[in-house]
Amino acid sequence: MHLLYDKGSHRAIRYTALVMALAGLAIMIGGYAINPYLVQRDQVIFETLSPDDPNWMYYKDLGDAPLVFGYSLRIGIGLLIVSLVTAVLYYLIGRGITFKLKGSNVE
Repeated sequence: MHLLYDKGSHRAIRYTALVMALAGLAIMIGGYAINPYLVQRDQVIFETLSPDDPNWMYYKDLGDAPLVFGYSLRIGIGLLIVSLVTAVLYYLIGRGITFKLKGSNVE
């Protein structure tokens, strides 16, 4: 992995964390922005269904809107955490701190 070598491209490491953070924010904002549309759509579908329909309970509980919002929030926060860890590790490697895995001959 060229990104983790000391002589590797420092710009690539720096911008990897930035791109991950921006992608995480974009996913969270996108999930938040599309959620009202999904709630409204699911309510319209629910009004047209009869109680005997097998999908009645699914659309009664707002359908896929909570799922989309929850997954976009989890993915966005996960990307923000990973970008933060990447930035901190880049900073530590830049300061000359080396990491050695236990039982590994590679330094």
